[in-house]
Amino acid sequence: MKERLSFELGKPQFFAGNKITVESQTRALDIIPSEVALHESEHAVAAIVNGTEVSNMTIQPSSDYLGLTELSRFDPVAAVAPHSMGAKGTGYDIMLVEQMGKDVSSLAKAARGIINNNWTAVETVAKLLEEKGTISGFEVKQAINSAGKPKEERVRVTIEDSGGKVQEFLDLETSSGIVMIPGVFYSLSERPSQDFDQDLQKAA
Repeated sequence: MKERLSFELGKPQFFAGNKITVESQTRALDIIPSEVALHESEHAVAAIVNGTEVSNMTIQPSSDYLGLTELSRFDPVAAVAPHSMGAKGTGYDIMLVEQMGKDVSSLAKAARGIINNNWTAVETVAKLLEEKGTISGFEVKQAINSAGKPKEERVRVTIEDSGGKVQEFLDLETSSGIVMIPGVFYSLSERPSQDFDQDLQKAA
């Protein structure tokens, strides 16, 4: 048996003797990545698309660098990727490529094509790197795989029964509009309105 009722995020609603409040906990990804984060992300995305693994990335500066992307092998296409997009601070990368006897112009053309075709992934990795400072190769792949996909809502559900007993479930992740909490099954279905009206569905 399924029953439905409408509610607004953050507005208490009464159902079957319980007061239920569902509040959004999704943090807006309004991070603006720095030039350094974008620079390193261009290295990383070009490398992965070109078949090279990323070990880790950092924008924690040292005496030798402002940012660093460590790869499983030297990848000349990844090395020139920031240069191909007009980034600053690419002199050392270009020097290494030239010392290998590679044609920087042709490599830059290939890198520019990769970056232009995967710019959303570059931005996604750069935002994560800006937020965390250092990320692993696994996190880089996760970010690339999630690039361009809609972010699922994360919610807090508070249930207060008629006796005043309160249960609170924090930072619950939804999947395709469904959120699971112990002992209760809720469906959150967003409606296209500015008020973020939702449907709450309880299944027994």
